[in-house]
Amino acid sequence: FKQQSVRALKEQEGAAREWLSDSAIYAAVALQHFLEADIRDLGLEQAQRLNIDTFTEDGVNQQMIMDVTRSKYRINGQAFSLMDELEREGEGNSRAAPTPAPRIQSFRKNV
Repeated sequence: FKQQSVRALKEQEGAAREWLSDSAIYAAVALQHFLEADIRDLGLEQAQRLNIDTFTEDGVNQQMIMDVTRSKYRINGQAFSLMDELEREGEGNSRAAPTPAPRIQSFRKNV
């Protein structure tokens, strides 16, 4: 699959370069690589996996829950962004004070 992906990228390189920057192409290839590794891990016993991620009873990656406050996500059509929420509430422009832990925990739970 990896060889097919690289070959397809090379075949479409001219077209991709017309609308993607080098960093966007690099990010897309890296994302594909990480997704392939994670998908491969799904079928393996934990001792054989490349990563040691743990999951909730609902199958949600624990690391994703820890990182969810740092980025923007769209899950089942619903957008989640702590930074966007804080900006809407007028708290997002202040870098001096950290976001209170209860606020972070509440956001993680809602996601």
